[in-house]
Amino acid sequence: MYSSKKVSVGTHNGIFHYDELISIALISILHAGKVTVVRTRDPNVLKCCDIVVDVGGGIFDHHMPGGNGKRESGTPYASSGLVWNAYGDEILKSLGCPKDYISLCKERVDKEIIEDLDKIDNGIKARSPFEYIAYFLPNWDEANSTDFCFMDALNTTAGILKKAILKIIREEKDNTALRIALAVSGTQNIMEIPSQFMKWQNVVLEHNNTSPSKVDFVIFHYPAGGYAAQCVPPSAEEPFKQRISFPKEWAGQTDNLPEISGVKDATFCHNACFFARAKTRKGVIELCKIATTNSKN
Repeated sequence: MYSSKKVSVGTHNGIFHYDELISIALISILHAGKVTVVRTRDPNVLKCCDIVVDVGGGIFDHHMPGGNGKRESGTPYASSGLVWNAYGDEILKSLGCPKDYISLCKERVDKEIIEDLDKIDNGIKARSPFEYIAYFLPNWDEANSTDFCFMDALNTTAGILKKAILKIIREEKDNTALRIALAVSGTQNIMEIPSQFMKWQNVVLEHNNTSPSKVDFVIFHYPAGGYAAQCVPPSAEEPFKQRISFPKEWAGQTDNLPEISGVKDATFCHNACFFARAKTRKGVIELCKIATTNSKN
């Protein structure tokens, strides 16, 4: 475990960029926010810091002749990639990532978050959800210093970055749970999942592409009460279509749905006929079965 003492992190002063801010956000996540940021180019000050990023020619700098290494993809490292390479395993462990998922999650975080930031800092065209960081830079007519703005940006970014990494960890956990749910569903075309918030679509579509038994509906306990069913799309390229839709006459129905559908505890069907609810698990399964039968007629 890390001590309660703050870790001092040195970086260059003046205008700030995505890579050193993300680097320090990663270090802040690892040390639970216990970091002191020193922004300077004075080598005598920097050598007193515990960690130095994006300046000084050390292991987390990339401004030396020839840079500081490249990925297998060919993307050169900036300080954010170098820091993630060094501390990614520890950061994932600190966020509760199971040991079996660390290698895969580390690779995904780099590919989905860090690599594009490194591209941008190295002058390679890319897009990143962290481009908002530029909004924190002071305008020419503002009194705020770049140091103040840097810390403002860091406080915001560390929280968002932590959420983004946790999302990837959760998705890998979910993928395991989804594969178990697929195995339990067997040859049935209805698959039950533990939560509506699970990102089930990729796993289910992969299954449908390779298995003779297709899943047409995913059901789950609805957070506001009762159960819900969502129709599975035919492919990732057609996310707003359904392999099997709920009957058109159910569209938009609520109070009249029990009479129209014949399911006594049915409560709702979406206008687009891809989502329906009932008070009980039995009721929502019945809605799916009726839709399946109707699709064969």
